[in-house]
Amino acid sequence: TITLDLLNGQTVDITTDNSSAFEDSSSDDTDADGSFTLDELTDMDYVEVEVSFDGGSYYAYSIEREDETVTEVEATVDSYTAGTSITVIGVTFNVDGTTTITGGTPTTGDEVKVIDNDSDGTADEIEVDS
Repeated sequence: TITLDLLNGQTVDITTDNSSAFEDSSSDDTDADGSFTLDELTDMDYVEVEVSFDGGSYYAYSIEREDETVTEVEATVDSYTAGTSITVIGVTFNVDGTTTITGGTPTTGDEVKVIDNDSDGTADEIEVDS
């Protein structure tokens, strides 16, 4: 299990197993093999994680280490309150007048990408997969 710090005061635990794929597209891939192990992760590494939810836990089927420094979460909407907040994978982001929403109004069960460019806990963009 790894704990992802979303840099907005919230964390989420992700379970990995033998079926999890580990891709390294970062400048930290010093052996240039395009992959990494959990032992190679350090604090402040940025990762993109694709997860599934099963029985109260999140399971990673893909983890990619990147150089990007933006918090992005692609997941199913747990809840959405217009002008207030959106919750995905148990993590709540504020929504305000500066949040750009494309693809329609998010509803519970929609697939979305939430982007927090400065990791302040407020969604800068919400892309609804329509």
